[in-house]
Amino acid sequence: MSRTTIMTNRRDKARRERDAFDRLRAELTRAFAAPEESYALLTAAEVIARNQWQARQ
Repeated sequence: MSRTTIMTNRRDKARRERDAFDRLRAELTRAFAAPEESYALLTAAEVIARNQWQARQ
């Protein structure tokens, strides 16, 4: 493999990782942008039941 190909592959990988990080950061920003008043207290059992229900959908 040529040096140019290796460098191109490294740049492509770095770009893909940067894009993935930017998507994750945007998703987390949206997730935590909700006002605290919109949060609801849940028990562990309620979270497990909710996640099991969502997995079946």
